[in-house]
Amino acid sequence: MPGDLSRDLGWLVSVLLRAYRAAASAATIGLPGGERGYAVLAVTSGADHGNQQAIGRRLGIDRTVMVHLVDELETAGLVERRPDPCDRRARRVVATPAGAAAKCSLASLLAAVEDEVLAPLDASERAELRRLLQMLATHHADRRGHPPASCTDVELGECPEP
Repeated sequence: MPGDLSRDLGWLVSVLLRAYRAAASAATIGLPGGERGYAVLAVTSGADHGNQQAIGRRLGIDRTVMVHLVDELETAGLVERRPDPCDRRARRVVATPAGAAAKCSLASLLAAVEDEVLAPLDASERAELRRLLQMLATHHADRRGHPPASCTDVELGECPEP
């Protein structure tokens, strides 16, 4: 059928991305940087605290944008810059307790967003979709020389139960 996009990967991915981004933007509206701010909180709440440049590379955020984003998150009291013990010229970005709490709160909102976007899929289909997306993301991140974001960085299990 002419004009049928139902098998076009670009169209399929863009429809899902638009649906997710619209709902995720609404969920993160009060956070400096919105979705990007959440990604920084997710990474900096984990055990491996990188410097601003490494975090930006990992998340695919341009370094000039990253500077402003970290500045805004720091002003809001959600992250802090600490000296890097391995490089005295560098500063590691670490979530504050308030930042870790905000990350956990937003993680539950974003889980609801995910449930909404993936509503037509059952649990096993969602797990398979996530597995395939992780494989593709890792492949392309490796090809670009960017370490992939760890799945454990954004696992809900890191947050205390409400």
